[in-house]
Amino acid sequence: MVIERNALKESLFRKVTVHKSSITDAVKMFGNEYRVFEHNSFSREHRYASFGLSFFYKIADSKQTIFIIKIYQPFASKTSDGLKVGESTLIDVFSAFKSHGKFQRNPVSDPLAYFAYDSIAFGFNLSENGMLGLFDLEVEANKEIEMIKLF
Repeated sequence: MVIERNALKESLFRKVTVHKSSITDAVKMFGNEYRVFEHNSFSREHRYASFGLSFFYKIADSKQTIFIIKIYQPFASKTSDGLKVGESTLIDVFSAFKSHGKFQRNPVSDPLAYFAYDSIAFGFNLSENGMLGLFDLEVEANKEIEMIKLF
């Protein structure tokens, strides 16, 4: 399966879409083998570990519209740029997007750091120095992508 970069908000699987589909649509597509996690009374996550997918919706949203999709291993598909979780590196991301994107990190709620672009972010594990705030792009550039986040 190829995920078109410009179609991320449009469609992940042609049936479950960010900002358009509800969690009910995801359950219809992927079944009932998921775990639900609540995040600070703000959002709920339906985690399909066997697929390597998580779908998030806001608790206050009565329509339960998906606003984030996270992709992680064992998800086996690639983006239209050939990027794959657990295989592609930050160098591959920078090459595909022709820039470094915006660096993001929230160590309180997420162990990964990200390089974010319009509607997509690529998560990776920081080196020990990176976790201490001593980020060195040359050291981190060969890190494999651990997660792709669509928003």
